[in-house]
This record gives sequence, C-alpha cells and structure tokens, in this order.
Amino acid sequence: MNEKLYLLVLGATLNFDEVKAFLDGQRRITDWFCSMPNSIFLVSPAQASEIYEMIRSKFQEGRLFLTEVSPSNRQGWMPRNHWAKINDVNSEHS
Repeated sequence: MNEKLYLLVLGATLNFDEVKAFLDGQRRITDWFCSMPNSIFLVSPAQASEIYEMIRSKFQEGRLFLTEVSPSNRQGWMPRNHWAKINDVNSEHS
C-alpha cells in the first residue's frame, strides 16, 4: 500500500476532538497523530481530494487546510517520536 503523509490544519470553529473521533472511524485513514494545536498529521493511501471530501461531508462549516507532506522538502521542530513517525511513512516512498 502506497501511503502518503498529510497535514490537516483546522480552523478555530471546528471542534478538534470531534474531528479526531471522526478520523478514528475512517478506514481510509490508517493512522493519525497531533503535534501542534489545531493540526493533525494523517496517514492514508487516499488522495487529498478524497480525504477532503470525507472530512467536509461530516463538517460542512469551518475552515480547513489539507496538504501532502513532502518526503524530501520539509523542516520543523517537533518531538523526536513525531519525526520517527513522519520518517516511517516517508521511507515507504524510497
């Protein structure tokens, strides 16, 4: 399975806990984790448009931004275990 890593950023009007609970029930989301407020890393074989439509069908109001995280062009300051998860997903692309 060719899984990709995405970053989902939620606007202030979306309930963070409700979105996380929703993601738990989605078979196309194989894993997710949080590292920053209002942001969720998603692991999925789906395209961004499919994930967006899945989320938007449940949460019609509020802003959100979804983007694929590049395996080779990224930087940040997060806990090591979060980088390990990111690198695990991205190592499948190599």
